[in-house]
Amino acid sequence: MIPGVVEELQKSGTAEDFEGAVCIFQRPKYEIPLIVVKSDGGYGYDSTDMAALSYRLRDLLCDRCIYVTDAGQAQHFYMCFDAARKSGWTKAAIAGREAGRADAVLEHVGFGVVQGEGRPNGVLVA
Repeated sequence: MIPGVVEELQKSGTAEDFEGAVCIFQRPKYEIPLIVVKSDGGYGYDSTDMAALSYRLRDLLCDRCIYVTDAGQAQHFYMCFDAARKSGWTKAAIAGREAGRADAVLEHVGFGVVQGEGRPNGVLVA
């Protein structure tokens, strides 16, 4: 699933090759890119989250996705949401389903920040 999503992102011009990796740049809004294929050919959270969004919007045709995570991940999800919009995935989810609405709704709900140096589970600060 992930390789197919990456290929589609590249074909649409949303993702591009950069120094051996495949990245989604969204400047000037975000200084850092989403890295959908690492320079060693591996996949990380950016890859899996983009593939999950593709599946939810284009296969399941969800018209609303709410991600509830640590507030520290907000920018990552906003970047994914913006890339999905740029790729046209949010329009695909809505096409013919709800008159008067142009896009699926993508939301992030942060619930605090997990902190705690040296602790694997951290401490929730809400």
